[in-house]
Amino acid sequence: MRHTLLYTLLMASLLAVPARWAKAQEETREALLHINKPFYVTGEVIWYQLYLPATLKGQLFTLKATLLDEQGQAADVSFISSKGLPFCQGYYFIPYNLPSGMYRLWFTATTEGGALHTLAMGAVPIYNDLQPLPKDIPASEVAATPTQPAGVLAVRIEMESALPLRPRQPLRLRVWVQGQSGEPVDAWGSLSIRDEQLCGKKVMAGATLFSGLPIAAAQRYRSGINWPGSVVDEEGAPLKTPLLGVIGVDDGRLLFTKADKEGKFLLTLPEYSGQQRWQFIDHAAPGLKVQWEHPTPPAPAPPLAYTQGILDYLSYSRQRKKIYQLYAAQETPLASTDADQMNALPGWEPTFSYIVPNYERFPDMATFFQEVVPMVRFPERRNGFAVTLYNPASQDYFSAPPLFIIDGKATRDASFVAALNPAYVEQVDLLTSPSQLRAYYPAIGAGGVIRIRTNLPSLILPEDQEDDIFSLPGMQPVAGFPAQDKDLNLPALRPAVLWLPALQVQSEDGATVSLLHSDDYGEFCIEVVVQSEDGRRGSGRYCYSVER
Repeated sequence: MRHTLLYTLLMASLLAVPARWAKAQEETREALLHINKPFYVTGEVIWYQLYLPATLKGQLFTLKATLLDEQGQAADVSFISSKGLPFCQGYYFIPYNLPSGMYRLWFTATTEGGALHTLAMGAVPIYNDLQPLPKDIPASEVAATPTQPAGVLAVRIEMESALPLRPRQPLRLRVWVQGQSGEPVDAWGSLSIRDEQLCGKKVMAGATLFSGLPIAAAQRYRSGINWPGSVVDEEGAPLKTPLLGVIGVDDGRLLFTKADKEGKFLLTLPEYSGQQRWQFIDHAAPGLKVQWEHPTPPAPAPPLAYTQGILDYLSYSRQRKKIYQLYAAQETPLASTDADQMNALPGWEPTFSYIVPNYERFPDMATFFQEVVPMVRFPERRNGFAVTLYNPASQDYFSAPPLFIIDGKATRDASFVAALNPAYVEQVDLLTSPSQLRAYYPAIGAGGVIRIRTNLPSLILPEDQEDDIFSLPGMQPVAGFPAQDKDLNLPALRPAVLWLPALQVQSEDGATVSLLHSDDYGEFCIEVVVQSEDGRRGSGRYCYSVER
């Protein structure tokens, strides 16, 4: 139908460069994205492998994986590392409440000069099977499966198990890779096995391979978690500063970046997993405001297609959810091996420390400091409190006001500290050692540091300061495709039967893959994508049947 043809053309125009392969004897210059299925439903996992050009081998840099919605807004952001390899892998667990839409998986990297480069982008249809269907769904036929060239390398897949298979029967297969002259080739690959009847060409003619833009051979990318943005002062003018401080609220780390005359900066954070909070602070501009840079994504996404196969898939998906709910299980459980380090205080020893509950209950922290802490002058002035901290090294008070760090959050607002209820405060630490101040709080700790720990579940600073705190995603936690459960009492109903992102194919012996099949029957297809040491690529496909 014309509607399907238009949809297919829009899908092609979505990508800056259509999926393509390097010609014979030519070195591949672009990245290649391989996803395990042509479409997804909420509660499922997008598994992907990004192949990099051979020219990037050995480079240790960080890639940003962004899931864009139909309006081009980021629905999710995470970072993955190349680890110096010619490929990197990752996943995205689709939340159950994510709206249906044509999403795009966008991979970018930051150059040494601070520019953002697009490496690859793939169109990812996502359906929410728990939401009502759109009104007046247009009748849509399924076009032919997009042609995927074989590439320079030939991939051969052989089934070693006797066919036809039965549900829950062991499956064993072999994979070999050959060059143009038939010679065996060493290669790395990604392997996907999926239910062809549920998500094959009769259901959705979507692609699973997407090629990116050409990458210059001499291109170099940055490591670390990179966030570009700009900063303005309290008047809204661009703030130029050589020392723009950023404090890790959750781990106490202090980092610095610089903002140019236009206020633009590139914040490079050390690698961490999950979400962490970061607070901007500048010793000379307390009223600064941060604005993040959001690159403009490519052209709008095409409309989401609904075929009879898709409608059937959504019905089956709802049934699977009920079955797994009955067994208190999950279709695709993710087991992360990363642990976040939360609320780790910096490793400095306080010059003086006070356990607040050990003292008389004062009406506020201003009175506590005035009555209990002689090292701190806390007088009240007409326009608020003026606090200074005693410096034993010079036997005089610091000329600058101290920096307060309350539950990891930084402030110089003495009036806010003065009004705190001592009943909520557990401990007060003073840092006055000049050498430690230079080591842990250079530039911003010239007046000493007063650290306060409370028992509050979530301390909130004044609004203008709280606005300078951002929860930023870090490196994607490590997780793998779940192993098949051998317990026959538990269901094994997965349209995505297997995903192997790091399949190593030896030139002579090939690669052997063994698994226990799912409970489903019907037609299944194996898809393998490979890349050799010198950057040559290829793909192969093999389909088989499972009988009742």
